[in-house]
Amino acid sequence: MRRAMWMMLTLLLGAIVAPCVRADTAYTATFACSPVLPCEVPAPTAPDVTFQGPTLDIVWNSQSFDLSLPAAWLSSDSYSWLASNGGFYIFDETQTGDPNVNAAVNTDLPDGTGGPQTGALDFAAVKPVATPEPGIRSLMLIGLVTIAMMMVMRKRIARGLPQSS
Repeated sequence: MRRAMWMMLTLLLGAIVAPCVRADTAYTATFACSPVLPCEVPAPTAPDVTFQGPTLDIVWNSQSFDLSLPAAWLSSDSYSWLASNGGFYIFDETQTGDPNVNAAVNTDLPDGTGGPQTGALDFAAVKPVATPEPGIRSLMLIGLVTIAMMMVMRKRIARGLPQSS
């Protein structure tokens, strides 16, 4: 009986805490070429990412590389990108101050990867998958069963009856 009570308490606590947990939202990275400086090669691409310091797996001009964004950058910020000979840069336009802090840089690209290209980078939220949450009736039922089991156990202890373990 004691083990069952602890299992019910654990289940109740899990049911109460579960709705407070937030799932990570995935964002689609969309690179757009600038109308002022048109792209000579197709715009870069990257798979979906989650924020708080994401790493983008970028493919540009037949080159594949990783670029980590700082943890302070948010999905709602405005971004621009610049690809030049031997380097790829992403700038957070909403941050002000030192450009070295406001840029994510990858300079491991080989020379001759193409002329300078620039554009905007947007992050759009991917529609999240619905997560089932416990209903009010199920939480109340779990609570009532737990209280009933505790009352039964207290009676057994008061009468000196053996407890199951």
